[in-house]
Formats: sequence, structure tokens, C-alpha cells
Amino acid sequence: IKLSSVRWRIFFVLVVVFDFIYTVFLNTISLEITPFELSTYIVLSLLAGIGMADLIRRAGNFSLISAGTQRLIRTAFVVIPIVFLMMNYSLCNYSRNYTAYEHALNIFRTTGSGDILIIQGDNNLFPVIYGRMVERMREDLLLFDRFNVVFKLPYLGKKNGQYFGKWNEFRALLEENLVKRMSDNEIYYAIFNPESVFLPSEYTLVPFGMLHRVAKKEELRNPYKIRNLWKYYSTESFHDSFERDYHSRQVGAHFLLRQGQYLFMAGKHGEGFKFVKKASQVGYDDAGIHASLAIFLIDQGLFHAARTELKKCEHYYEDPSIPQNNWGIYYYRRGEYAEAVTRFEEAIRIRPQVFSYYKNLGYALYESGKDKEAVHAFEKSLAINVDQQEIEDFMKENGLKK
Repeated sequence: IKLSSVRWRIFFVLVVVFDFIYTVFLNTISLEITPFELSTYIVLSLLAGIGMADLIRRAGNFSLISAGTQRLIRTAFVVIPIVFLMMNYSLCNYSRNYTAYEHALNIFRTTGSGDILIIQGDNNLFPVIYGRMVERMREDLLLFDRFNVVFKLPYLGKKNGQYFGKWNEFRALLEENLVKRMSDNEIYYAIFNPESVFLPSEYTLVPFGMLHRVAKKEELRNPYKIRNLWKYYSTESFHDSFERDYHSRQVGAHFLLRQGQYLFMAGKHGEGFKFVKKASQVGYDDAGIHASLAIFLIDQGLFHAARTELKKCEHYYEDPSIPQNNWGIYYYRRGEYAEAVTRFEEAIRIRPQVFSYYKNLGYALYESGKDKEAVHAFEKSLAINVDQQEIEDFMKENGLKK
């Protein structure tokens, strides 16, 4: 109101209004990980400074206020911002937060010459973009991003290049063709949620350092020595103490989880559990990290710890079907098949288009002795995604007929 320029008044108001509309109505990303409201904070800070300057001038013109009191008021207006600056210094100090750079180094150090790396997630993609384009890291590596924005996926389908359908389905087709045609090359995924990857039925994803490696299922039947990639990794920022933002929390938590998984596979369960527990603490508000931790702990038979992670998942997942499915897996592995069936059915009720929910329900129904219902669930899963050889093999081995 006290601004002399009408243009500045209109400008500041429009910044706040636009920021409000964009942040509330157009933003599709969590407010915890976006700086969209930053412009409003800057405007409000400027206006607060103008307001304080006006108050100081008013105090100077008020005859009842002594000169000493006026000096005290001026000093207070200087000290107050300093107090808030000191209170938030650790949040603003990024001098030791080089997680993104170390993450890029670790991703590149995991792969070999001529390998293929498929990337998903901003927190994976942006560090890799910097490493490749700014520092020219690993130019011998073939890069593709699942957003198809920077490192575009190649089209290996029909010559006419036409496809009608959803992008996720088309992306799955591109990746399946890439895996089949480039099977002589090592293929890796930089991804936080491996469940979103759909590979040909004879392939699977296995943890490999900070990445996931595409491997043929028949290769995994033979014991193999676990390669210790961690001795080549940059690790300083992951074990340092500083105020972490969303990126450093997510990357740091997955780093600790992957290292904990490696230690479990190497037989060092006690040390591995310490890393897993720390991963949960670092990624405290990350639903994905709690879900990954829960499934891993279930696989290790650590049901009490897994239950704790599953409860944390419920607070952070926007899609309630995912925690229900995870609870179903928990009860299935404990042998409580009736409760598992209930959880899988609830997940299907919430999101009936997810084929893995029907598959999990089929297994639980079979273990409950309900063969016909199990066949029906498997058929539903295959109707959504026909490329599920494991279901075909399971039904054949157990005499389940379609």
C-alpha cells in the first residue's frame, strides 16, 4: 500500500496470485520437493523490508519517542533478521551437500564400457545430465532416459514408426525391444522403483550397487560371487551430517539401503541391518524407501522390523492400494493366507487395473486351497498383462487349468 509506484504494486500482487494458482491448482509434484512458492517468499521479504523501513521513518517523526529509543528500534530491526538467519543457517548451508555429484560418480562407476544405462527419476537423471554434458563423463556409455526428454529411447519397432496407445505402454515396448536386441550388452537401470519396469518374461532386475542390472533368470539359478562395488564409490556426503533436502534424503536413503542389501547378501546381517535402519531414518518421509525396506525385511524373515516400515508407508503413500498390497505380501510370507487374501482384494478394489495385485491374490488363494478362485485371479492378471511366464509355469506345475 505504501509503494509509490502503481506498477510495482500490480507486479507484486500478480506474482503472489500467479504463484498461488500455479502451486495449488497446476502443480502435480509434492510441495516438499518443489521451489514453486519461492517467488512469493521473495516478494513478501521485499514488502516486509519496505514496511519496516516505513515504521522506522514513522518512529523518527514521532516526537514522543526519545532518540535512544529510536536507536534501539533501529537496532532491533537489524538484529531480528539476523536471528532468523542463524536459526535457519543449517538449512541454507549447502557447503557439504555434494550428494548429487557423488551420486553421478557412483552411477557411472557401476557400469562398464559400451554398457547401456536407462534412467528414471529427476534425482537420478539430473546428476547424470550434469556429469555427461558438463564434465563429459563416460562418453562410452549409452544413455537413455525413461522420460524420453534428453537421452531419448530408440524406436526398434515397425518401420512406419506408428504407435497408438499410452506412453507407459509404448515405453515398456521400447525397453523390451531394447533388452532383446541388445542382450549382448550389459543393461542397467538407475531407478528407485524397480516395480515400474516391465521386462520380457525371461529377464529380471537384480540389485547391482546403486543400479539394477538386467539379467536372464536362468543365469541366477547358478551361484555367483557378489562383486563389491562399494569400494569404488564416493561415500563422504552419505555419511556426513547436514540438513538434507528431498534429493539428498532420497538418494542417501537408497544408498544406505543398497549397501545394507549387499551386506546381507555377503552374510554380514548385523552390519547390514544397521545400514537398513539408518536408511529408514534418513528417508523418513519417503514412502518408496519404506516400502522397499519392508519388502526386503520380509524377504529376510525380519517381520517385526518389516511391520514398522509398513506402518510408516501408510502415512506417506497417496495411493492406498500400494500399502494394502504390501500388507498382503507381509501376511502371505507369514503364512496367514486368509488375511493376505483380504488385503490383496482391498488393493484390487482401490486399483483394479494393476495386474500384479491379481497375481498376488492368485498365489494367496491357491495357498488357501481355493484353486478355482486362484485360476480366476491369474486369468485376470494375464488379461491385463499377457507376458507373465511365471504364472503360466506356476499353473502348469500345480495342475491349475484355465
